[in-house]
Amino acid sequence: MAHYRDAEGVRRCRSTGCKHRETAEAWLRAKELEEEKIKVGLLSREELTRAARGGELISVMLEEWMAYMVGLGRTEFYASYRCRRVELAAEGCGWRTLRDMSRARAERWLAGLGCSAAVWNMAAGALVGFGKWLVRKEMLVENVFDGLAHKKKLPVWRRRVITAEEFVGLVEAARGMGAAGRERAVAYMVAVGTGLRWSEICSLRVGDFREKDGRAVLVVDPANEKARRGAVVVVPRGIAEELRGLARERKIESLDGQALLFTMLKRKGIPDFDRDLKRAGVKKVDENGEKLDIHGLRHAFATRLARSGATAKVAQDMMRHTTLAMTLGIYTHASEEEKVRAADAAYDGYYNSNRETGSKEDTA
Repeated sequence: MAHYRDAEGVRRCRSTGCKHRETAEAWLRAKELEEEKIKVGLLSREELTRAARGGELISVMLEEWMAYMVGLGRTEFYASYRCRRVELAAEGCGWRTLRDMSRARAERWLAGLGCSAAVWNMAAGALVGFGKWLVRKEMLVENVFDGLAHKKKLPVWRRRVITAEEFVGLVEAARGMGAAGRERAVAYMVAVGTGLRWSEICSLRVGDFREKDGRAVLVVDPANEKARRGAVVVVPRGIAEELRGLARERKIESLDGQALLFTMLKRKGIPDFDRDLKRAGVKKVDENGEKLDIHGLRHAFATRLARSGATAKVAQDMMRHTTLAMTLGIYTHASEEEKVRAADAAYDGYYNSNRETGSKEDTA
């Protein structure tokens, strides 16, 4: 047992927990020094308590932080995602306890990841939030992550929809590039005509092209679809014959229908797409700074659906979106000509209908 006087002059008796006399004496000297610092005002007892809490395990604190966030009404997904960002940082930086955490080390770890601004900022935001909670809980004297640098996001570029004239030029340019080009041309037609994603088109097999109720369809395996639900997509009549030709060729090689329908397509189709655009004389970036990329073919499908008069619900189902906002707000594009026509029609209809109503009232 060790005997000492605390900062208030009260005599204390505490167990040192040490087996050896030398270690116990060192503990007593450190304790007397702490009490002396408190006595002269160099250290407060609250700061001393928080410093002792710095030995708490980060993993234990993360469990409490998650429970705290859920208790505030946050979803479990959001809370677990934030905790996972901190957990990954702790693993990458070699932190085990709260005392180990360091803003400078966190910044070096983030810089070493080579991640995007979005990923950087999500991780930085989680660390800062964790630090704030620890201060509020009085586990830390100050937030060690205050001032953690955020990465400036690059300007978001806008995607444009390929015009009908540009699309014809793209298909013809691809057709002129041999067997591989012919496959790309048909794949471009499938993308614009069905709204399938490029990765889904690349995964199609001969057996996925079928006839159903007198119409050609493409069956997308759940494992190859983004939402993992699978899909049966109607193929426009104009594209069905092109696909039948490809299917006939592939069945010669594989009678069980498991051969790929498009054997020469590359999953990373952007380079070939850009080259085909160049051959067709189509600008990748227009005068407004809007870009045309391979996923823009799916946007073209959504936009053509809207222009064809399809209802919003039909468009959503054919695009396989979970929300209508995704279909209308992101994938459907309105041209300047359409806006002008809509403005003229709205005003003319309002003005003419009111003028006719006014004339009838005057006559009466």
